[in-house]
Amino acid sequence: MSREDPAELPFRKFLRASSTATSGVWAKRLMLAFAGFALAFGALLVALHFRDKGFFSSKDMFAGKDIRAWTGRAAPDVIPAPPEPPPLVTQDSESGLPVSPFSPFAMGASARFIRPVRFDPPYDPIDAKTFRASDVTIALTGIEAPERTAICVDFEKTRWICGIQARVALYYIIRAETLSCLRGREEPEAGQSLRGTCTIKGRDVATELVRTGYARAAGLPSREMAEAEAEARAALRGLWRGNWTIVSLQ
Repeated sequence: MSREDPAELPFRKFLRASSTATSGVWAKRLMLAFAGFALAFGALLVALHFRDKGFFSSKDMFAGKDIRAWTGRAAPDVIPAPPEPPPLVTQDSESGLPVSPFSPFAMGASARFIRPVRFDPPYDPIDAKTFRASDVTIALTGIEAPERTAICVDFEKTRWICGIQARVALYYIIRAETLSCLRGREEPEAGQSLRGTCTIKGRDVATELVRTGYARAAGLPSREMAEAEAEARAALRGLWRGNWTIVSLQ
């Protein structure tokens, strides 16, 4: 049976025409793919050529070699890098340990604190804010406390030995602990005496004494000391049970 046989079935004519059209479409697609590949390969070769010539070198561009040729403008000025800041940690000339420049140890001699001194028990309290550690007499600053012989009166007009009890309160705070004491920057060194602050495991001794009510803040207290004083006053601890009424000294 010939291809142009009029007796050929219609569906066979349709299949033959479809196969011819499909072959033409695929031929066009292959030609387009080949052309695209050729263009991409050519662009790659051009890019490699310009790279070898240095046209895409950022160093040459910012050095002004090609900026004017490409844009018609001069190369921008190169901004120098800022100088490096000084180190935030210096070294202590005496101990060789690193010290922050914001530390009192890194300031001038007029604003410098002495090195913290460590004391171990036993201690000998003299009064509520003064005690001896070995052969050094230590006086706590920033607080007011009754003298050892002071007599106080409470709200019921009853007299009591507030000075001795305040001394005992200090003893119970420091009796079995290692102290780290620091002389105030305005306090001169005077032989075997030290006026300043002491801490126990990071807790300020004077603040803890204020919390018992046997001392109160003198001058401008820290926030912790002000809160400790308010707590003791509200609970009527120590001398607050008579509103700090001292009637005599024995």
